[in-house]
Amino acid sequence: MRTAALLIDDLVGQAHTAAYRPRGPLVVRRGGCVAGRCGVARALGIAPGWTVDRALRVVPTAVVVTHKPHIIRTFEESVRAQAHALTPFLEGAAPGLLYLGVDQPEVLAELAEAVGARVGVAASRRLARLVAAATPPGTLRVVDGAADDVLARVPTPVLSRLGIAEDTIERLQLFGLRTVDEVAKLTRRHLLRQFGKEGKALHTLLAPSDEPPLTAYQPPPSVQVALDIDPPVCEPAGLDGALEEALRDGRQALGTRRAQRVQVRLTLRPPTRAGSSEPLHRSADRLLHTATAEANPFRRALRRLVHTLLKQEGPAAAADRVRGEVTRLEIELGALTEAQAAQGHLFAERPAARQAVAAVEARYPGAMLQVQLQDTGFFPESRYALVPVQSASMDARAGGPG
Repeated sequence: MRTAALLIDDLVGQAHTAAYRPRGPLVVRRGGCVAGRCGVARALGIAPGWTVDRALRVVPTAVVVTHKPHIIRTFEESVRAQAHALTPFLEGAAPGLLYLGVDQPEVLAELAEAVGARVGVAASRRLARLVAAATPPGTLRVVDGAADDVLARVPTPVLSRLGIAEDTIERLQLFGLRTVDEVAKLTRRHLLRQFGKEGKALHTLLAPSDEPPLTAYQPPPSVQVALDIDPPVCEPAGLDGALEEALRDGRQALGTRRAQRVQVRLTLRPPTRAGSSEPLHRSADRLLHTATAEANPFRRALRRLVHTLLKQEGPAAAADRVRGEVTRLEIELGALTEAQAAQGHLFAERPAARQAVAAVEARYPGAMLQVQLQDTGFFPESRYALVPVQSASMDARAGGPG
């Protein structure tokens, strides 16, 4: 089994791009600065750390959205779910960095393209993440050979994608250290004396260490509904009834929770002319802007996903051009969150009764000793009426108002 590292260095930009699906350049704002951007904006030169005003001067047509942490968490869960469909051995190392155990690395190529990740495959975690950092976004690179040979192919500037500061990399190059293997030959003492905390980070990143085997991944809880389609259908409109039934069951299973990720999986029976009787499996998912339990956002996302899968659009269906009939529909609602608690009242408010008590107290100061309110079933507050009292005996004042 080989070790693969899946690296999404612009996690903020990729997550918000997947959630908003913009038609043009997209910029993610955090404060007044750029926290992330889509691939189009990156190609146009926009970089994280710029002010939003500067980014808009460079690309006036860019769409600016606010940074939302829950979108990033949902996107990471979606990436893990897609990776888990390819291998059970999966481990999250840091935000935007996953390690996977695979026997056939080629299966990761489609995932890398779909999520815009850099994927490197090597003999260990250390080598795989360095290879991934040197790989262009959306591509897979498999490297064989000894550790020194692998490190010699990795230039030092790619260390910025693994958290090393740009000024540290510039100093490494001023010292003539152009490739990672040259930096890895330095001792921990040398790196600490020269670079301080950054030197410690460099040594941790590059020094060989004992790596435990990858463990099996336990996916987070989700709501899944499956329906058999009989008779099979081949058009999206034929699945409208099944989608409504699956959505109703899914929302019922949600209870008080909310979901932000929607996935559709279809099982298709290929036509006889295709020359194969093996069922086809297609899947696609979509991130919602916010977590919700409402039916309409789920319904829109499910219909779009089904249309994408059956009309052969998008990366999920690009590898398979054979039309078939849908025999099974599965939906999954993921990225679950509990509904936020709302502050309630300890006592039931009775505005009309309060007004009546205040009026009596104003008319007879200090006369009331105790107030008793009857059940609203017998005396609805909407029918209360206060009749002014012109006079009162001393006995009534002593006993309280009637």
